Amino acid sequence: MVAAASENLKAKLQSPRWWAVRVASGIGFFLLLYVFVNFDHWTGADVKARTGSNTQSAADEREEFDGRANLRISNVRVKDQSGQLIYDGSVDVSPTVDRIARNERLDYKNDGSVFENRERRLPSRPAGYYREWVHPTPDYPLPGPQRVVTGKNGDIWYTPNHYKSFVKLK
Repeated sequence: MVAAASENLKAKLQSPRWWAVRVASGIGFFLLLYVFVNFDHWTGADVKARTGSNTQSAADEREEFDGRANLRISNVRVKDQSGQLIYDGSVDVSPTVDRIARNERLDYKNDGSVFENRERRLPSRPAGYYREWVHPTPDYPLPGPQRVVTGKNGDIWYTPNHYKSFVKLK
């Protein structure tokens, strides 16, 4: 019986079809690995087109008002899940940041919840470091894709496209 199993294995190893399937499986695995590793490079086109990266510094995007940053981001295009443009213009996240400081939440389940950074577009931090907040889109009845993400050390990030790209505000 052992000899029969050994002969069966030997026949498989000599079969060109067996090797073709194994090689194709290996190529498929490495192709998927490549896509996974480079996924960040293929997303966040709105921010990437303006800055060359998926994140921006506050100096690139904030406008100054009365000598302090007012958390206003220019040239923002917000699209819904279907890709339909729902807002085009400047976004002022000051009301959302003020609401966060007052510890007020909107009636959306994720408003104020832990942001896990699963997309890995923000700097890596311990679990529970980031929280996400809904930034309402004018004249749009649903929460929309805009979010403000805050960190325990006071860092503030804005995303117009539901975590595809971020603008660092603070």
